Amino acid sequence: MSHPEILLTTTGTIGLIFLVIFAGIIPICISAKATKDEEYDDEEDWMNALVGMYCFWVACAIALLTTSYVLKNGLVGFAGFALLLALVLGGIFFLVDPGNSAEGAYYKTLLTAIACLAATASIAGLAIYSNTTENAKKAANATFDQTITYHLDANEHKLEGETLTYPINSLRTNNTGDTYTWVEHKEDGTLATRSVQKVNDDRYEVTLKDDLPATDTEARVERIIEYQVKSDAIAAGKEACVYRYAPEDFGLYPRCDDGSKTVKFVKARTIIHIPAGTVDKMVPVVSE
Repeated sequence: MSHPEILLTTTGTIGLIFLVIFAGIIPICISAKATKDEEYDDEEDWMNALVGMYCFWVACAIALLTTSYVLKNGLVGFAGFALLLALVLGGIFFLVDPGNSAEGAYYKTLLTAIACLAATASIAGLAIYSNTTENAKKAANATFDQTITYHLDANEHKLEGETLTYPINSLRTNNTGDTYTWVEHKEDGTLATRSVQKVNDDRYEVTLKDDLPATDTEARVERIIEYQVKSDAIAAGKEACVYRYAPEDFGLYPRCDDGSKTVKFVKARTIIHIPAGTVDKMVPVVSE
């Protein structure tokens, strides 16, 4: 049982006991006495009942705080502290209000307690829902258990063989150094300009490396695309396909007809390789 489930169960148990005693037994007993004895002054009994309510919540708060310490769970501890604080402050406010009798203070504190219980149960319920959603997401992601890596050329085709890079020309960067632009040759003989930018997204990585031989005269780019595949589904004969087309998919896989997916995009890496010691020469800074 998870910690939010423990908190919800505890809150439900405490709430049931509380309602039976303080919303049921005590008011019924005091009302029965008042009915039998017309001269009966119930002020003292209502005050005693209010003190008993405080003692009940102090005991519950101590139990919750102790549980939070044992379980090392801040949610349970926070619930216990907040519950106690709200009820004590609320009770004091109701008692010092000259317009409230002991009975009035009792019932207002009772309503405050019920509201606190409902709030605590709601928090626990939301935490359980969040955990359930997160666990379901993790379980779904776990089915994508095989990583497939492709290297792409300038035409978005898979590169085969040992050569995993292709040459580029007119390489340059901007003033902030977060964008690289170059010219590359398409298979139809035309020239195309491509730009890549460093972004705050782990799925996209741009790196500049001066790891080519110093005698080389041109830069090369390596474009790597990673996917994760449901290996069991593919082994069972299902088509390797994506949920829907997206720019990051690069059109390497078709769209699933049934709205599912057996392949998902994971990461795109762009590595720009230049001759060693030629950063200033090969990557000029330009204003664009």
